[in-house]
Amino acid sequence: MSNNLGLRGALANLVGFKGRQNILAWVVAGSLAYYFYIRPEQEKAQEQEYARRIAEAAQEQALREKS
Repeated sequence: MSNNLGLRGALANLVGFKGRQNILAWVVAGSLAYYFYIRPEQEKAQEQEYARRIAEAAQEQALREKS
C-alpha cells in the first residue's frame, strides 16, 4: 500500500499536483487554453466549412442557370 502512495506521490510531483490550489491552477489553465486556443480553432474550422458549402451551392446554382 505504501508503494502505491509512493507512486501516486511521484506522479503528483511529476505533473505539479501538490495541493488543492495547484490543482485548481491547472484547471484554470486548462480552461483558459480551451477558450483561447481550442475553441477558436474549432469555430474557425466551422466557418471555413460553412464558406466552402456556400461556395459549392453558388457554383451549383450557376451551373443550373446556364443549363
